[in-house]
Amino acid sequence: MDLSEGARALNAALEGTVVHALLSPLGLRAYFPHGIVAQNAEARMRAPDMNGAVGMVLRHGVPVLRDTLHALVPDLSSSEIVSYAPTAGIPALRERWARRLCARDPVLCPDEPDVAAMQSAAEQGEHSCAAVFPKMSLPIVLPGLTAALSCAMDLFVGAGQTVLVPAPRWENYDLMLAVRCAATPVAFSLFRAGRFDLGACKEALDAQASDGVIRLILNFPHNPSGYTPTEEEAQQLYEVVYAYADAGCAVLVICDDAYSGFEYEASLMRGSFFARFAQAHKNICALKIDGLTKEEYAWGLRVGFLSCAGLALGVSQYQAFEKKVMGVIRASLSCTATLTQTLALRLLAEEDEPAGLGSATARERHQFFQLMCARYREVQRVVRDLTWSTTECGAAVPLRVEFLPCNSGYFTCIRCIGFSAETLRQYLLEQCGIGTVAIDEQHLRVAFSALELPAIERVLRAVVHTAAQLSCVGEGSRS
Repeated sequence: MDLSEGARALNAALEGTVVHALLSPLGLRAYFPHGIVAQNAEARMRAPDMNGAVGMVLRHGVPVLRDTLHALVPDLSSSEIVSYAPTAGIPALRERWARRLCARDPVLCPDEPDVAAMQSAAEQGEHSCAAVFPKMSLPIVLPGLTAALSCAMDLFVGAGQTVLVPAPRWENYDLMLAVRCAATPVAFSLFRAGRFDLGACKEALDAQASDGVIRLILNFPHNPSGYTPTEEEAQQLYEVVYAYADAGCAVLVICDDAYSGFEYEASLMRGSFFARFAQAHKNICALKIDGLTKEEYAWGLRVGFLSCAGLALGVSQYQAFEKKVMGVIRASLSCTATLTQTLALRLLAEEDEPAGLGSATARERHQFFQLMCARYREVQRVVRDLTWSTTECGAAVPLRVEFLPCNSGYFTCIRCIGFSAETLRQYLLEQCGIGTVAIDEQHLRVAFSALELPAIERVLRAVVHTAAQLSCVGEGSRS
């Protein structure tokens, strides 16, 4: 493989680590050039008064800003609105998100500050926060979780390689893996007989372990089912994956934590699988994809984060990982919008104010979470009542759908028995005026997050009633 000097230098920094063993061909080629962006960063620091490197229109050292645009966000400066953001994101936002991750999962916190590493990083002009969080990389900002996932897969998934994905699954995994990366998503069933199916996951891991490399996506709370493992189930899954790493497999665990924080039962695992695997074994590389999208009810702001952790990784390896991610961002996205990052930072900064958890942001977050809890409880109540359904073709008949386990997230998911999910979706849309999503041939997803409380029972009863009608039609056509 013909590699640039920049790529060879980053690969050398990663040599002998699980990250290097897992890199895709693109990941091996990726690097961040000492080009326009890097040279402008140097000029901004050392020649602020005569910076002819930046491709913006400046006046008095700051970007010009149209009054009509400024009037929309008058409390922000022009630099906070229209200036180019650093490729990896605004440093203060990255640091703030890292501190949130540590607060939620204290295992990610440093044992002791590495003062020498901090001084070295500062002398080299690197953002010194990378040394403040030695157990993980500093989160890198991307425009949404989809972009963060796609970037991760670009770096670690190559053509012809396999990736284990829970089934049913979010459809975008197929676009990223099969279409973009020319890889093969291999599904393992998340449930069996209404319970979490650890055995199916282990069988899939066994099959992939024969190659000496395992790539696994863990998405909890799960989309589309709305399921999160219990603490006991999470520990069992961790031990299964750990055993493969201990046997010599290079293991990539991609933690898609889009719906983190929306757990509604006390028995569920708290925190992310990322924290469990971050310092677990030298043969495990854990990636965390998260962001404001769901956690802060800011879907359209498109602020996501990508973080990396591994037992044998240090500051130099995390910086090499960051440079590779920056290379992929530079080649595809350029950077995440400054305005959305500024808004995100302002939003998160309230957590540091003296009011802390009593801030307006915290109160709003609690209020919205209670709204979601109430909708989840209503789903559980209705599902418990829906054991039988009465239809025109008979009296009481058994359910022709199966409600998958649901204890978290935004969704409840229904498995169709004897007819396709798309047939059910179209009937609900055209005959009942109800919108749902056919995830695959068998599974229909209902976003209870988007339904007012009184509508939840009407929607779920319509699903069951329509399913029974479709089953009767099918049985009649076969008789």
